[in-house]
Amino acid sequence: MLYFWPRMRLGTVPDLQATLGSIADGPASPHMREMITFKPNPHKLRITPSSKEPGRFDWSVTRDDIVVRQSARSFGSEGASEASGDAAFREITSKWLSGR
Repeated sequence: MLYFWPRMRLGTVPDLQATLGSIADGPASPHMREMITFKPNPHKLRITPSSKEPGRFDWSVTRDDIVVRQSARSFGSEGASEASGDAAFREITSKWLSGR
């Protein structure tokens, strides 16, 4: 028999969807409804070999396959390119989160 903490039988676990639905439909404030609604980040960080300089790497941040920002220079290693791109990705993501 499967048990969940705290020792509940599988058949007695409350229905999570019904619970979330009652929270979202009830007297909860608007910010609470936004907190329980999952919105995945639409931005992606892509690391690619440089087309201009062989053996080097570029990064770009895209949203819906459209380039939002890209590196102005190439990097000697994939890790260095990823570190630089990650900083830009975090900046764009924070602006996106604060704007919604």
